[in-house]
Amino acid sequence: MTTIDFSICDNYVEISVIGHSGYGVSGNDIVCSAVSILTFSLYSYLTSASDRKYVDQLEVKMDEADITLKFFVIDNSVYEAVMQTLLGFELLEENYGKYVHYSPKGRELLEAIK
Repeated sequence: MTTIDFSICDNYVEISVIGHSGYGVSGNDIVCSAVSILTFSLYSYLTSASDRKYVDQLEVKMDEADITLKFFVIDNSVYEAVMQTLLGFELLEENYGKYVHYSPKGRELLEAIK
């Protein structure tokens, strides 16, 4: 199962994606592929946002099946990209709950900021 944890506190955001979904064989797992593309799309956006000084202290940790993104939001426009990624994770959990668990901590705060 893939576990996705999201937290936000005082503009400090952390998103951790841990584990393989187990939906299909490695290399042909559509759930794992969906989680990966959402995560790496956000990572790509954050790299660009960091260059533009929209986020600060972007920290990325990657292992074979795990990635953690940590950053401070400087410009509130970044929250839209974060929200869209979280929506994708929610949809995956709704449709593939046996393979994806999404744990949003601070989601209400994020919605209020947006």
